[in-house]
Amino acid sequence: MRRQRPADRVVTAVLETRLERPVSAGEPHVVIGWPIGRDGRRWIAGAAVFGPAGELCAAGRQEAAVVAGWGVPLGRDNWAPPAFAMA
Repeated sequence: MRRQRPADRVVTAVLETRLERPVSAGEPHVVIGWPIGRDGRRWIAGAAVFGPAGELCAAGRQEAAVVAGWGVPLGRDNWAPPAFAMA
């Protein structure tokens, strides 16, 4: 069995968002997120929300600072319920 290294724990340092059009409650939307990279002790990620017709509703960029001993652990396997954790 492969041993995992402890996950980095982070807190939000910078959060930028841009709203292109309303996100309507009760309508289906697609939310995606992706890693952009790392700069020293900061993780950088992007996200977007697309509406029912595939139109961009919102976009964002986050910088998360790595902290010791507290913060949110990175990696879905560290916080998701077991049914959603990847093997």
